[in-house]
Amino acid sequence: MYTRITYIAGKTIVRQERMKRNVSRGQKRQPKTKLTAEKVWQNNLRYAIFRLTLILNANFVPGDLLLTLTYASEPSKFEAEKMLRKFHRDLRRECKKAGVDFKRVTVTERCGARLHHHIVCSNIPFAIIRKCWPHGTVFHKPLWDYPNYADLASYLLKQAAALHMEDGDISKKRYTTSRNIILP
Repeated sequence: MYTRITYIAGKTIVRQERMKRNVSRGQKRQPKTKLTAEKVWQNNLRYAIFRLTLILNANFVPGDLLLTLTYASEPSKFEAEKMLRKFHRDLRRECKKAGVDFKRVTVTERCGARLHHHIVCSNIPFAIIRKCWPHGTVFHKPLWDYPNYADLASYLLKQAAALHMEDGDISKKRYTTSRNIILP
């Protein structure tokens, strides 16, 4: 037996059919005994891409920005997280001063040995962004006119998945969002 779920995310409508649960409610799951299988890991990645696609479709419109933040000199993972948190905090403060609504989705990835961050954010003046990121280069592109961002979500998470596999954090969330994001 199947259940049909309809998601309305921005200008897109997604219908999904799922199998019903065979496990009766209230039963406890068995404790985990083995590592996550490759097929299960791929399925989890596919589901994460689907969830990120819904978030991007519901919150961002053509003309919003895709930022890539790079570093002039390679920081440690801890330092990079600290710099990124400070960037988010400073950007949120500057947007509040300018009266701009700030929404964001952030994905960290490592291409080869270089750590960098991809941020999908609302349309913010580039001078504000550049002022808040003094650690390296900022590349920016506007989001395209097609309202379904499934390809963007796939690109962002497939690159980040390799970083999480490398660190052994296969169950860790692959992206972060601001608190004012609409979850469809």
